[in-house]
Order: sequence, then C-alpha cells, then structure tokens
Amino acid sequence: MSCNGLLDKSKDPNLVAEAYGKKLYIQEIVSGIGNFNNPIDSQIAATRFIDEWLIDLILFEEAQKKLKDKKRIQKLIQDYERSLYISELENRIVKNLLDTVVAQEAIDTFYLKHSEDFKLSEPIVRLLLIRLDSVRDSSTLKNLWTTEDLPALKIYVEKSQGLAFLDPQEWQYISDLRSISPESLFAKISLNRPGEYALEQNDQHFYLKVLEIIDQNDLPPMEFVKERIKLRILQDRIKALLKSHKSELFNEKIQSKEIKIYGNKNN
Repeated sequence: MSCNGLLDKSKDPNLVAEAYGKKLYIQEIVSGIGNFNNPIDSQIAATRFIDEWLIDLILFEEAQKKLKDKKRIQKLIQDYERSLYISELENRIVKNLLDTVVAQEAIDTFYLKHSEDFKLSEPIVRLLLIRLDSVRDSSTLKNLWTTEDLPALKIYVEKSQGLAFLDPQEWQYISDLRSISPESLFAKISLNRPGEYALEQNDQHFYLKVLEIIDQNDLPPMEFVKERIKLRILQDRIKALLKSHKSELFNEKIQSKEIKIYGNKNN
C-alpha cells in the first residue's frame, strides 16, 4: 500500500509516515525489523512495517468512530489493567518469597503419592547409539563399542563428526529413537527385551544397544519424571504462598479499616 507512489515529502528526513497525529520515524522501523543482509529484503520488510503501522491506526480510528459501546471497552481496559497489576504483584511475591529448593525426600514422597499421574503414554528406553559415516568405521571403533568404553567412544565419534547418545542412565521416548533411526533399523528393534543392532545405509553406519525398555502404561523410573515432579511441587508452593499472602493481606486491611464489610441489612 505504501509503495503506490502516493508519497508526501516531509521536512524531517527521519519522518517516514504520519496519521491521525501519530508519527513514525526511521529509527522505529530499524528497531522493529532488525538487520537484513539483502537490501531488497530490508526494503520489503520496511514497507510491510509501515503498512501495518498505518493500517493499525486506520482501524483504531474507524473503531473509535463506529463503535458506540465505549463503556464496555473502557471496562475491558480497566479489567485488563487491574489483572496486569495483580499479576505483576504476584510475580514479585513469588520471586522474593518462594523457596525454590526441592529436596530429594520431597520428590520421592510426591512420586509415591502421585505415581498414577506419571503413567507412560508410550514406551521409554535406555540406549547407546552412534551414527557416523561408513568411512569412519574401523576395528578401533568396533572394539570401543564392544567394550563399551563410553568416554573413548564419545571422543572418537566427535572427531568423526558423527552422532552419539552414550549416557546409559538417560531415558528416551521410543518416538525419539524412531526420529533419529532409519526405518529399516527401527523395524528390527524388539520392544520386549534388550538387544543390539547394527545397520549400514546410505554410506552411514549405525550401532544401537537397547539396554532397558519400560512399556507404555507402566510407571517410569522416578529419575525420568524428576524435573516434572519438581515443577509440580513448585507450582503447589506458589499456590499456597499466594493464598497465604492474600489471606494475610486481607486480614491486615480489615484490621486497619481500609476495607469494610457490612452485614446483610435484610437480617
């Protein structure tokens, strides 16, 4: 729209557009669109920014003219403003007063009490996996893989610019394994027992050891859901903290007579 040739000249070289008493300057466009390596892309982005700035002002002006229920709009604004203030206050209370240290004992207790909440929706596995170009395969690699010399394997794969999952204690969803495995390799995997697999495909070599499998609908190890448990505990603490603070504040304002509650006049 702003490239239609209907351009006015401004005495201010930094002024780009003006509408309904509002002015748009070059500096605002630069900070709004960021940096571009290509001048053409930069011009396109700048033009789009100007157009959107103008159409927003046009719509706002039209809305003010045509929408008659201004009291409802003002109430929505007031409600939104009030909710923002309350939210900021609650954020400050949480930041200043929340105990964020979650002891292992609390995690264990929560897991035992709410274990049914953490049933799996799909199997999880502990595994070792490496993927690298076939030309990087060697007897050294095979020996490291057989002996499970994980530190040396990690160094070898990194130097070969390959991919490695070599933490035997880390659990993965089976869908994550599928996303990084060729379909022909994934099809070989038994979900009933641990196993070892290898595949050479498209000049890449895959080595996989499935160490342990936990089926869906079973309970996962506590370590697998530890971070989720910590988050749940902290969320519960936040709710309790805010409830307590609101109660204390309410009673304080009652005592100071800043608020008053009158009885039912019909009684």
